[in-house]
Amino acid sequence: MSLQLTQAKSYGSTVLGDESCKDTAPLVTTRKKKVSGMALHYAVMSGSSVLAVIDTMGEWLADFFGITTPKYWYIVKEIEAQKALDKKLNETSRTSENL
Repeated sequence: MSLQLTQAKSYGSTVLGDESCKDTAPLVTTRKKKVSGMALHYAVMSGSSVLAVIDTMGEWLADFFGITTPKYWYIVKEIEAQKALDKKLNETSRTSENL
């Protein structure tokens, strides 16, 4: 409403609600752009909120069903154990060489 009033004051002879004034077309276009921008903003905000809720629910369900460990975690643990064993063997071989 304030945009229409400002435009009416800037042209001086036009009065708000006057049908003879055809200068309101850019105002309608500007208003449509604002509405579409606002709709896009709300769509992005609601989409990100839905994604956050789905992500949280997925984490909760994974914890509930006990599927929080990685798929190949047993391989990682086996490699770590092998490295620890190799390190221990290297240390013992170095100490036996020093005797």
